[in-house]
Amino acid sequence: MREIVEKLSNLNEADENYSINVDTVSVYVDGLKDGEEEQSPDSIRISYDIEIEYRDWGIKDITVTPRGRVEFDVEIVDAEDNHVDTIEVLFDFDAVDWHIDWLPGSGYAAESLTIRINREGGVEDVAVGFYYPSH
Repeated sequence: MREIVEKLSNLNEADENYSINVDTVSVYVDGLKDGEEEQSPDSIRISYDIEIEYRDWGIKDITVTPRGRVEFDVEIVDAEDNHVDTIEVLFDFDAVDWHIDWLPGSGYAAESLTIRINREGGVEDVAVGFYYPSH
């Protein structure tokens, strides 16, 4: 039993530098006028760390932490005159409010990204959808 606990204690370290293209991206722009519509990017690459806390009976807890810089453009199209404005968005996960929405699935991977911004490209909220193994 002691050997198992010692081996598991060595595994209670963070796995770093995961990176994935998130293909389900929704960007919402506050303050759109009638007839305007935002167009989200097709995918955004994000990085994250996973920390797993093991016990002799199995996994006790898993912590997922998005990190790093995210940069993308959002287009706002005016349906009446087909005018297109581009908003450049740049943020660091350490500097914005974000939360994780857990989604049943298999493995631990980022599945979706929902971002609310203002007209100037300032980030109001970020939600990262992560799969977790369902029982």
